[in-house]
Amino acid sequence: MEVNSQFDRIVRDIYLQQLKDYEKTFDDMTPGERKGLRKWVRDGNSVYENPCLIWSEDGRPMDYINAIRFDEDISNGLAQPTSYPPSDTEDEIPF
Repeated sequence: MEVNSQFDRIVRDIYLQQLKDYEKTFDDMTPGERKGLRKWVRDGNSVYENPCLIWSEDGRPMDYINAIRFDEDISNGLAQPTSYPPSDTEDEIPF
């Protein structure tokens, strides 16, 4: 049991250092993003992972802020469906 608690402390310290370094790289982080990020790390997660399970093109988990922003962009895009210009005939396919 002692080994696990020592390991947990080491991991927590690493995650906290990652958080400090990571926060310095985002000048445009909103208060809500910062609060969510800090809770994510406090719950035992790395800033280089995300709760949305979104992966980057390189096959690695996307970092927290970029994943949250990506997810928000996708959600906003789905909430506002694209409207096609009306066609002259109803039988016409819009693409």
